[in-house]
Amino acid sequence: MHRTSAAALAIFILALAIYGATLCPTVFVGDSGELAAAATTLGIAHPPGFPLWTTLGRGAVALAPGAPAVALNLLSALCTAAAAGLLAALLAMLSGRIVVSAGVALAFALSRGVWSQAIITEVYGLNLLMTVSALTAAVAAHGGRPRLFLLAGYLLGLGTANHPFVLLAGLPVAGLVLLPREEAQEPVSDRARRFLPMAGLFLLGLSAYLYLPLRWTADPPVMWGGPRALGDFLDHVMRAQYGGLGEATADTSLGLRLRVFGEILYEGTAIPILIGAAVGVVLLLRKVLSKPDAVALLLLVLAGPVTAGVIRYEDTFLDRSVASVYFLTAVLSVFMLAGVGIAGIDRLVNDRLTGQGRAGVVFSGAVACLLPIALAFRNAKTCDRSEATLPRAYAEEVFRELPPDALIFPLGDNELFIFTYFQAAEGLRPDVKILDRSLNLGIEAWGQDFYAKTRPERKRDRLLREVELVFAERDRPVFYSDLIDLTEFGGSRLVQNGILFQLLRPGDSRTIIPFDAFAVPPTNADDFLESHLAGTVLLRQADWLIERGDEQGARRRYREAAQRAQKDPLVLRNIGVAYRELQDWPTAERLYRWILERFPDHEASLRDLAGLYDSLGEDEQALEIFDRMIGLGYGSPEVHLDRGVLLVRLGRLEKARPSPQPRALSRWPRTSSRPGSSPPRCDGESNSGGRPAKPRRSGPSERSRWKEPCCSRSGIWGKESWSGPRGSTGRP
Repeated sequence: MHRTSAAALAIFILALAIYGATLCPTVFVGDSGELAAAATTLGIAHPPGFPLWTTLGRGAVALAPGAPAVALNLLSALCTAAAAGLLAALLAMLSGRIVVSAGVALAFALSRGVWSQAIITEVYGLNLLMTVSALTAAVAAHGGRPRLFLLAGYLLGLGTANHPFVLLAGLPVAGLVLLPREEAQEPVSDRARRFLPMAGLFLLGLSAYLYLPLRWTADPPVMWGGPRALGDFLDHVMRAQYGGLGEATADTSLGLRLRVFGEILYEGTAIPILIGAAVGVVLLLRKVLSKPDAVALLLLVLAGPVTAGVIRYEDTFLDRSVASVYFLTAVLSVFMLAGVGIAGIDRLVNDRLTGQGRAGVVFSGAVACLLPIALAFRNAKTCDRSEATLPRAYAEEVFRELPPDALIFPLGDNELFIFTYFQAAEGLRPDVKILDRSLNLGIEAWGQDFYAKTRPERKRDRLLREVELVFAERDRPVFYSDLIDLTEFGGSRLVQNGILFQLLRPGDSRTIIPFDAFAVPPTNADDFLESHLAGTVLLRQADWLIERGDEQGARRRYREAAQRAQKDPLVLRNIGVAYRELQDWPTAERLYRWILERFPDHEASLRDLAGLYDSLGEDEQALEIFDRMIGLGYGSPEVHLDRGVLLVRLGRLEKARPSPQPRALSRWPRTSSRPGSSPPRCDGESNSGGRPAKPRRSGPSERSRWKEPCCSRSGIWGKESWSGPRGSTGRP
């Protein structure tokens, strides 16, 4: 076996062994549940559909014993390990230094973003494999095997049928086609002629998208978006539902997005790798390296700054968690540059050590070993998903609590995808009817006439149809996974029942359900969706224990929820609301203060804290918070009016000016005559009117609105975080 092939195989085996040891044992949060359900049933996943991954995933499920999610997690591990092995071969071709190339490739496999995607059900491992495969074929073709350019074109098309980010490698491949070989005198016109057959093979690979309309005719149980005609599939592939790439509604500057990209890149690599990449860039600019090495720099420009300019995202915990996978190709390009840069250093050192025995070999081996070891120690704890069983524990508890033939409305994709997977792929509770309020999955369950509507018409008529369905099947108990607005539900109310909320229509009575405050499995506070789910589940458990009279047990869960979701201001703010409901003012204030130390512009927490101070008679502190909100741009008519009432109470009539938006005030309904009070609760129950007023808890629809900077991991309940009134030092 050739030494390069042997090194690539060794890296593949090592990476696969590490991935296997840290593999998630079930479905994970996020898109994993929906993707796993689509692959298991040969359905249609969210845009752009991922037909290549879906068909490969179905094969993995058929071949591997056990739960479908485990087979699909293994598929991710295989694809990512293969990408690392191919990267070792690619770097060896570019640099000629096999040992160092192998070490950099293994370090790439152990980088945070790559490792985290290799052990769960996701499409990005296959995306990396197709990208590296196309680049490897193109570099080999430029090195003297020109027919491999055809393979590179086909792999680009086939990879695009998995994820459009593979197209980022298109321009580097085209550059290699046009780049002349030093030892071959080939006219530019002859090199350009290769594009035509490459384009044909690209389209052949891209034809995998025909899977979407073909499976649509078979009416699979998991089908995203409810397409009505063939034209809908073009919108699906082009991600028209999302307005293109990223969060189309995000209004952020290019400078902010570039800064976030830089921080994601730093967190996803390591300082030695970044130094090696810088050396690689310097060597390229000084023309020390060969011209094919420039593909790494071109790929970095496209996958980094250009991608950051196209994709819209904000500087929030949620967006950072989501956007990090968008830049995996940029991480790949950095490791490619690091590979050629470190290889250049290795060559220089070995030249200096000529004649000193095996010193050069020792140096190369040390570099190859230390890089992956450093990445492994840095990322092992964060990327180990071997105990990540929260989705299964949560789904099993929900399905255990639901009575026969229940109807449930999950609020948010995270819970919807988990429930969909366990019902569609593992057959749990087929009697339960799951309805998606976001109208992405299971549209046919809303009625054939509703399915026939366009997407805007469905969105417009969704609430009316939801009310009709709830009242049409009175024999079905109805549950929600969070609070909703019940204005249109004709006297119905939501009551907590276990970790769910039961909708009680007029004449309904609460269903007696078996409740078990199960121990929430270990979670990672750096993962937004996992920590948010853990915090939310613990919060619901605590609320239910409060209703059953176990305040001490509830307080333990409130504390645990705050630790699990310490980077999630939404969950933390809801815990603050819970302490206000317990009339534990010092702990509520301390928690709000802790939130605002780390998320200074979190609007809901600012509003709650102002209301708390007002209710406690701390008018000066309440006024300070209202002034701070106005300074941050949260100067709604309600805020201005509350501030004015406070100023009148303090006797500062000259400062109690009318709102600068008097017309807006007429359209902004008052919910109370007191500053700091809150709107009615979502379950239709009015506030008690006592002091302090009880604020409404935030729901999933508010998740995209907060803006939080990165925060430290210091304990929430530490004394240094407490700044309560009059020297209070109580701990929850």
